[in-house]
Amino acid sequence: MSHSFTTINQAIKSKSLEEYCQVIGSEHTETIHSNLSELDKIDKQIKQLEEWSDTKFKEIIFDNDIHDWSETTSVFDEKVQNKSNLAFIVEDTNGNKFGGYINAKIDKYSCYRSNGKHEMNCIRDPNSFVFSLKSNNRINGMM
Repeated sequence: MSHSFTTINQAIKSKSLEEYCQVIGSEHTETIHSNLSELDKIDKQIKQLEEWSDTKFKEIIFDNDIHDWSETTSVFDEKVQNKSNLAFIVEDTNGNKFGGYINAKIDKYSCYRSNGKHEMNCIRDPNSFVFSLKSNNRINGMM
């Protein structure tokens, strides 16, 4: 199942804080406000990635909280195979958020032969880059 960044964010933002409180109770106002604040941060991070990559991201094609990520049965390869303009975002256990962007089509799983020698037909993309969205105050801002 794919999730649209815009659809999720707009659906949540379309209701005012007061409407949410009426639906689920005013005791959850602080939690709701915090969640909306987090969505705003995510929205800014996505916009920054779109600016850096000159790409409009439309959907989440793999989410390790939803999809199988185990070593032997992961669906990650099939989700990214033959796709281009992909951003990979990692959030570690310390709250750092970072990743990489690849513009080129992913049409190879590996650039190593079974004998361990480097294969020269790896994916090469001069437009790819790594980024940091959040680094626990070690770096100011996104870069």
